[in-house]
Amino acid sequence: MSTPANDTLAELRSTIEQLAAQRYSAASNAAEVEQLAAAAGDCEFLLARVRQLEAERDHASVQVPWLTPNRQSPAKESLKRIGAICQAFPDLFSAMLVVAATHQSAPRDALAATLRQLRPDAAELTQADVEGLLTSILNGGRQAYDAVLRTRKSQKRPAAPLSWMKSDD
Repeated sequence: MSTPANDTLAELRSTIEQLAAQRYSAASNAAEVEQLAAAAGDCEFLLARVRQLEAERDHASVQVPWLTPNRQSPAKESLKRIGAICQAFPDLFSAMLVVAATHQSAPRDALAATLRQLRPDAAELTQADVEGLLTSILNGGRQAYDAVLRTRKSQKRPAAPLSWMKSDD
């Protein structure tokens, strides 16, 4: 579905590509193009690039309603996001933590099956093991949060003395 924001973003991307091809065809990647443009003081290119980044930021800010609690999203979209998370986080714990935090409304058995499919280091675990790990991450995090919150609310603590200060005794 075409929206004005998507059209603007596509137009900005096209402009950037055209300018880069015309002026910096010798560059091997986008970062090198930006460096060459900055060195050359190419205000037109740099302004177009800033506008593109702003449009991408604005576009991304409206793309996060799926993060709201208890909001169901289509399985196809969730699978794509979980795949990106699995690629972005090198260790299993971090990937599971982010997946569990960002997909709280999804059933744990579905998350476990998806993780086993997308993570080679989770494939060797059983379905029950992965579900148990997800549960432990969510419950452990909640229990730790509640424990800290209880101690902070119930105790009036004096200000801690600064270790570098000496008393006049």
